[in-house]
Amino acid sequence: MTQNLAPLVPGRDYEAWLAFNKPMRWRENGQVVPFPGRAESSIGLNFWLESAGTLLEADYGDAVWLNQPGGAPFGYMRYRDDAVRLPFTLSDSEDGQALIQSIVDAGDPVNLTVLTSDLTGQLLDADPSTAVDWADGAWTNYDSTFGAVDTGGADRSLLVDIRLSGGQPD
Repeated sequence: MTQNLAPLVPGRDYEAWLAFNKPMRWRENGQVVPFPGRAESSIGLNFWLESAGTLLEADYGDAVWLNQPGGAPFGYMRYRDDAVRLPFTLSDSEDGQALIQSIVDAGDPVNLTVLTSDLTGQLLDADPSTAVDWADGAWTNYDSTFGAVDTGGADRSLLVDIRLSGGQPD
């Protein structure tokens, strides 16, 4: 499902607001820090735009975890720090535009891919269309990036409409 109201175009600044179904970050003295006992790397967040395994050229800003209520675009959804704002700008370079045109011409989908973990270090469910459950002391249907189960991975479920010029989405 495409989640933007109009196609994204190169050279414009955008900001994605993503919310998760659980608290994602821990704070101390107002700052996002690793959950006690977790490594500094556990609070990393990576996101990128890709199509058929090819990365689109873009400049990505710093993600901002939201700790105030209010929902999109400036607040969290249900739990403090369950939502994040992700600024980005699609490259308007000649190569970037040629890649976008080839994706449009081929009718290939573009995914906003997100790789991060929750505050306890559990990666995202890479296939949120399968209902996660707990059975026999372990997660089930908690899919990884590469199809293995029960480990988590990168979520590629958000489709984004991208064009060389604005207009109404298909």
